[in-house]
Amino acid sequence: MNNRLLICTFAFVLLSSFEVAAGNPYERGYCGWVEASGAVNISDNMIDNSFGLLVVNGMNLGEGAFVGGCVGFGIRPYESFALPLLGEMKYSFLDKKTTPFVSIRVGAEIIGEQQELVGGAFVFSPGVGLEMGRFSARIGYNLEAGAVSSPSIVPEQGYVNAHIRNSSFYFGIGWRFF
Repeated sequence: MNNRLLICTFAFVLLSSFEVAAGNPYERGYCGWVEASGAVNISDNMIDNSFGLLVVNGMNLGEGAFVGGCVGFGIRPYESFALPLLGEMKYSFLDKKTTPFVSIRVGAEIIGEQQELVGGAFVFSPGVGLEMGRFSARIGYNLEAGAVSSPSIVPEQGYVNAHIRNSSFYFGIGWRFF
């Protein structure tokens, strides 16, 4: 019990010591936003376009640098979905509320089909964008590589395993809540 109280007290003190960044990427402090996104497939496979929602949380380190993480939910065709868990690094070029930026997201996603988890993939997503006060726009490239296991249409075969590699053009619109 004492260890839990000590850990909770330490976490509270640590988190309360962070300042909230006031919308300028050159100010140090906590920063978070929600991003609605879409991806247009450019691969020669059966994975088509997708749509998603990400929640990004992290720290503006000052001088335009941001480090954080993203969690979200993506909707794909053929009754499938994705649950991404990504790290993000971003650099904003100007000490202004309207500034261009470059970013990179790297991580993993769990892939599901109907109501069943069927696989996972590595995700690599470099991009560029523009922050305009509380709003941002980002375009980039998504590379996903992984494996899935789906039920076979022939019941005696059980599950069919497949490797996936998907490339897509990514676009997102974000709103900063801190």
